[in-house]
Amino acid sequence: YSRLKRERNSANYQVLFNNNDVNAVADENGTVISGTFTGVTLRPLIYDEPTEFRSTNLGFSTKYEGDIVKISADASYSKG
Repeated sequence: YSRLKRERNSANYQVLFNNNDVNAVADENGTVISGTFTGVTLRPLIYDEPTEFRSTNLGFSTKYEGDIVKISADASYSKG
């Protein structure tokens, strides 16, 4: 049996320029280094996701060896 609890807490902001740039200048890598932007949208991205994972595993194996017959059996069960 195993159990994992995880929490993902993060707060980020996304800036959408909405193609409203005036005199934007980009360097040779395509990174904008200066410009004037109007109508910019600032959007918060907040994640609060507690997550729990559980897994149950059972296994069984047996063997019988007689004079005439040999028997072996394996069984397993898994749930996640």
